[in-house]
Amino acid sequence: MTDWTIAFSPLVPWVAIATVAAIAAVLSGYSLWRRANGAIWRALAFAFLLLALSRPQWMEEDRVPHADVAIALVDMSPSLEIGQRSSQREAALSDLRAAAKRIPNLEWREVRAGTPSEQTPGTHLFDAWRNAVADIPPGRRAGIVVLSDGQVHDQPATDEQTGPVHLLLTGRAGERDRRLQLLQSPRFGIVGEPAQLMVRVDDLGNENGPATAEISVRRNGEEILKTSVATGIPSPIDVPLIRAGANLLDISVADGPDELTRQNNRAIATV
Repeated sequence: MTDWTIAFSPLVPWVAIATVAAIAAVLSGYSLWRRANGAIWRALAFAFLLLALSRPQWMEEDRVPHADVAIALVDMSPSLEIGQRSSQREAALSDLRAAAKRIPNLEWREVRAGTPSEQTPGTHLFDAWRNAVADIPPGRRAGIVVLSDGQVHDQPATDEQTGPVHLLLTGRAGERDRRLQLLQSPRFGIVGEPAQLMVRVDDLGNENGPATAEISVRRNGEEILKTSVATGIPSPIDVPLIRAGANLLDISVADGPDELTRQNNRAIATV
């Protein structure tokens, strides 16, 4: 795109030009008032002098617009492999990629992040987020689209100005996952007396309030106890000990409704 403009590059400071213009205006006005010979020509001479001092220039400016930049931040954490989440993510990414190609003056970038490592366990997306926008001026940031299941472990404490942000959340409504936690187990026990374990069962994603979960306890490979506990609160379980030495206790919880995985449904204790 070509623009034509007039620019001024004065030979002297603008204050000096303004002073000359004021003097010229007074002298020209007085000459015209007295109807002096050549008053108009003197006024024109002053005008040309001021024009020469201000030195106008006719400029031709060629402008090349920079494209806006849109970024897809793709969550590659293992939790995206649950159910149909990864296929939903790739399908959405393909649709976004095709839509971006149809938008003029838009640069499309894809950043895959969130893979855990020994140094950074959990899902870390914000470091990749910062690196992705570091070389993009704020005026060119069209936005960021995050494709994730919503589990992020490095969310900053304060908002960061990175442009418009959109989240495409994978999964489906009503998903649940049951988790068993062994909160407390005794370091030793007395034969003939029960050892008390403290467990907690959480139904992640459950919006219907507390429910009942069935707990099964196996001692040295043999099932010895079944009981029910309320979800969402710590619950004690008394396990009888019938022999001396180490007893391996395997605690498991039955599947919950719409269970996604069974990765957190067991706990092991040695008493």
